[in-house]
Amino acid sequence: MASLIRDSNQQYKVTINRKVEKFIQTDIQEAARREDARLFINDLANYPFLKGWDIDKITGREDTYPVRIGRYRIYYRVDSAMRIIRVVKAKLK
Repeated sequence: MASLIRDSNQQYKVTINRKVEKFIQTDIQEAARREDARLFINDLANYPFLKGWDIDKITGREDTYPVRIGRYRIYYRVDSAMRIIRVVKAKLK
């Protein structure tokens, strides 16, 4: 996992799986959606449950959340105790 954001003012440390990073760079065809995905991941460092984004909770998974960005889904896990957010999966829906 590679760290995406390094800012001393952030509340959470965000890590992103390399496959997710590659998916965003190469598989998201629409430039606007690609930029939305990057903005969302950058915003996660401030608060993992951002308003204005289409975020749901996965039933049966206490710490995993998907966000819908157009036809794409990005999944992330929140470890509130350690203040870490791991972006673990991205896919075309």
